[in-house]
Amino acid sequence: MIKEGYRGILYRFFLGLIMITIAISTVSSIEIKLEHSIGEPEVPLLPVASSGYRPTAGIPIIAWLDSSTILYDRSPFVWKVNMNNLSFVPEVEICQELNIDGFGIEPLSKHNGVILFHGTVWEADFYLYVNGEHERLLVDQSRKLRANPTTQEHRYPDRQSMPDNWRYTLYGGYTIEPGPTRDFDLMDLALYHPTGKLLELLPKEFYRFMNFASYTMVAITQDLFRIAIIGQKVQRSACSSIERGWDLYILRVIYDGLVDSKTGIFSAPRGENPIGILLPDTPVKVIAADQFEILSDGRSDYWYQITTKDQSGWIYGGDLLIENSSWEERLALRDQPMTVKELIESIKNE
Repeated sequence: MIKEGYRGILYRFFLGLIMITIAISTVSSIEIKLEHSIGEPEVPLLPVASSGYRPTAGIPIIAWLDSSTILYDRSPFVWKVNMNNLSFVPEVEICQELNIDGFGIEPLSKHNGVILFHGTVWEADFYLYVNGEHERLLVDQSRKLRANPTTQEHRYPDRQSMPDNWRYTLYGGYTIEPGPTRDFDLMDLALYHPTGKLLELLPKEFYRFMNFASYTMVAITQDLFRIAIIGQKVQRSACSSIERGWDLYILRVIYDGLVDSKTGIFSAPRGENPIGILLPDTPVKVIAADQFEILSDGRSDYWYQITTKDQSGWIYGGDLLIENSSWEERLALRDQPMTVKELIESIKNE
C-alpha cells in the first residue's frame, strides 16, 4: 500500500509538471495594443443614375503603402491616411501621376503597396504601385499578382477549412484570424498561439469588434509591426451601445526578443557610433522596424527599435531573435521590401 501510494504521488507530481509546462508554453509573449482610432471619412454623394437611383460608395478596402501610410478605398473614392496627422486626405497625387481620374485598389501579399485598376469591369488598366513608384502591368503579370485574391465570398465553419489568405502570420508563428463568433457575414478577430490556442480577441480594448472578414478589412505592414482594421460593429464595453460604421483602427505589435550575439545599440537605424553594447541572451522588447539593410556577410533584415530594463535604441536584426525566430526565418515569412522593377522581375521568374 505504501509503495502504491508513493507511485501515485510521483504520478500526480509529474502530471502537474506536464500541465504547468503546457500552460507556460501557451502564454502569449506577444502584445498587441490599440495605437490609433480614426473616424471614417465623409463620403461625397454620387450623382443619380439614369435608373433614378443614387449609387452608394463601395465596401472599404485598406492597404499599407508604407509602414505609416494607408490607402482607404470606398470605390470610387480613395483616401490616404498618414499616421503622423491621422486624417483622411483625398488621394489625388497618384491620379495625377498616372493621368487618370480615379482607381480601385487590390492589396499586395507580403509587400507594402497595391495594384491599381482603372477603367470598367470588362476593360481595365492595371498598375503596380510600390514605395511611391508605379508601372503598368501586362495582363499575365496582373493575373499572377492577383492569383491569390484576399477577397473571399464563402463562409468557413472552422480554422482548418479557412483559406490561408484569411490567416495573417506574425513572428513566432502567432496568427491573426477570424475568431469563433459569427454574426451573419460579420466575424470577430482573434490572436492565436502557434499551438492553435485562442489567446485574445482583437482589439482587446473593446468588448466586441466585428467586420466583414470576407473583404479586405485587415492590413498588416510588411515589417509585421502595425495592423490596420476597419470596425463595422464595435462595442466599447459590455454596458455601452453598439456603434456601426467604417472607422479605422491601428494596432501596434510588440514582440519579445533576445540578443543573439554581442551587438551595438544605436540612437537611430544605421548609426555609426553605438550608445551602448548588448551582450548575448539579453532580453529585449521589440517595438518597431525601419530601414532594411543587406550586409556583406549575407544577412538581410531591418533595424529594430528595442528597449531593455535600462536602455533603448536601435539594433540590427541580424543580431536579434524575435519570438525565437532568426533573421532567415523572418525573411522567409515576410520577404524583403522590393521596388516595382524588382517585384515585377520576381513575378517573371516564378
